[in-house]
Amino acid sequence: MPGRKDFVNRGNHRIFRSLLLLVVGLMPIFAAAAGIYTGTVAVASQSDQDRAAALRTALGQAVTQAAKGDANVLKRPEVARALTRAERYARSYSYKPNADPAKAPAKFLLVAEFDAAQIDALVRDQPMAAAPSPTAATATATPPPPAVGSNVTPVTSPDAPAAPADVAPASAGAYRLWFSGLRSAEDYARLVGALGANPEVRALRIEQAHGNVLQARVDARGSLQNLTEALNVARIAHPTNTKPPVEGVDAVLDFEQ
Repeated sequence: MPGRKDFVNRGNHRIFRSLLLLVVGLMPIFAAAAGIYTGTVAVASQSDQDRAAALRTALGQAVTQAAKGDANVLKRPEVARALTRAERYARSYSYKPNADPAKAPAKFLLVAEFDAAQIDALVRDQPMAAAPSPTAATATATPPPPAVGSNVTPVTSPDAPAAPADVAPASAGAYRLWFSGLRSAEDYARLVGALGANPEVRALRIEQAHGNVLQARVDARGSLQNLTEALNVARIAHPTNTKPPVEGVDAVLDFEQ
């Protein structure tokens, strides 16, 4: 018959095993949460100047991710001030060789992890700036003027005569776009604000931001061609590939500096 000591040892073993299984099960959750507060930026060198600029961009990525992809958070006054002193929010950073050809000719990738509590406070506690969100802005946007683009047809009033078939507006569509060439958090904010205010854009959702690339889902008033031409005419971004070999991506555009 087992003694009291053996019974206690078996009980402790079961408790330890249960705790170990619990920790292992939570590890993916912890890892996913940690990724929210991490930014990755391509840099040419490990100089103080390049590191300071990269930390600002990385912090902008982390704040946007913590805000569930809403890049309008970067317009908040407190967030804008935080970006100027990004090193105060960084818990750690490291460099690794750049093996991503999309980020050429950068030599390194800076990976920065930021303090989760401070990021959450920036996202949660500060009021939004006066500028409306892209969805709200497009909900009240006025019809595009005739000068926006050669393929854009102005909207007429309900009492006006029907337009001829050859000038009828193209059917609306939803497109996933990649915007490259963003160098800072200010560029992210400028791009999102310009997209939200563009008359061809009905609604906008930021899906991810990584390095110098932002991926957005755009609900457009017309065709993809109309949308890319309008962004080009407005000097927001010019299309570099309207048939990219990437599944799920409809066009790649380069941000206008």
